[in-house]
Amino acid sequence: SLHDALPIYLVTVMQKHRDSGLLIDSNLLLLLLVGRINRERITAFKRTQKYTLEDFELLLQFDKFFSKRWTTPQILTEVSNLGGQLTEPELGKFRAALAALVEVIDERYIESRHITAHESFARLGITDAGLVLLSTDGPLLLTDDFPLYDHVARRGVDVINFNHVRVSNLR
Repeated sequence: SLHDALPIYLVTVMQKHRDSGLLIDSNLLLLLLVGRINRERITAFKRTQKYTLEDFELLLQFDKFFSKRWTTPQILTEVSNLGGQLTEPELGKFRAALAALVEVIDERYIESRHITAHESFARLGITDAGLVLLSTDGPLLLTDDFPLYDHVARRGVDVINFNHVRVSNLR
């Protein structure tokens, strides 16, 4: 199980946020969607080829653990654009999976003027600064972006770097 594979401090952080939810960064959300439509495509698609099937399985376990998922319009736009590089018939399946996700995910809009006024914007850009703001409000951020992870962690906000828990790193 997921609990057996993870260090106790991560399990504790996950349990703390189980009800407040999970906020998944763009690359990982893309992995989740590509894997759901065609697991074989994960290692063949240039935008997800850095991941393994085991990474996808681990991400699925994270996704199932939390009672709700959060996102932002910026994350959905990035995921849509990156996934748009797929070809048919996968492109159609990807867009259908994205549309289905949008129906069930808690999308939070933060005005761009608030994001760009935040101290993290100059360093991280609009999408990641939006994640900094949203993660401060409760959901647990899951990212594989070290600058974003480091920035959030230094603020004393709970965050998980997926690269620290990938199956290949737990062996």
